[in-house]
Amino acid sequence: MTLKELTKDIQKHVGTDVDGIWGPATATAVLKALKGPEYTITEKGTKKHIALDIGHATKTGAVGNGLDEHEVCAKLAGLLRHELETSLPDCRGEGFDFPSLDNDADLSATARAVNEGDFDICISLHCDCADTAPAKGAHVIYYKSEAKRLAIEIADQICDLLPGRSETVVKRNLYILRTVKCPGVLVENGFLSNKDDAKFLETNLRTLAAYLAKGVKNYFNEN
Repeated sequence: MTLKELTKDIQKHVGTDVDGIWGPATATAVLKALKGPEYTITEKGTKKHIALDIGHATKTGAVGNGLDEHEVCAKLAGLLRHELETSLPDCRGEGFDFPSLDNDADLSATARAVNEGDFDICISLHCDCADTAPAKGAHVIYYKSEAKRLAIEIADQICDLLPGRSETVVKRNLYILRTVKCPGVLVENGFLSNKDDAKFLETNLRTLAAYLAKGVKNYFNEN
């Protein structure tokens, strides 16, 4: 199935014009249909516009120690949006989540929605998993050179909370990072397979959100 065919199929389900073009109307209709947070795709204004991608569709991501990646990242996205808009009055966060789609469709829908929304930055939230329990720690991935400093600022904040990685900032060619027009980073917020990381995510998610927001604040202050 081509991207245009996929878009038409989604448009049929949400009741928008079936033209195969992913625009603000389609993106907003999809978000409303999923009954998620009441986010709408708007034109960029005077505020900093921050896209928050909830990584992976439902039941397709990492699991471990009783935690599910999608569930953890959905909660984290809500907390991070609150922290951003509270600590940075000139910021506006928007969350993107397409839990009923498969991973490929979820990635495509997210990238299109972010590009249509004309965001300043995009943060894709994830958790990791490994076959070996000792693997632990957070790191931040970027692809485009203009996103490297955002990755560094965020890693500087969260990797002391979730230590263990030998490299805290990594360049990698990932679909979401190469496709979004704005500077984008993918944040791996620790390993669900590690008991220490999982306990932290279960009990200190609000703290993690605050430190993520501080990294974003530092990035904008120096920009």
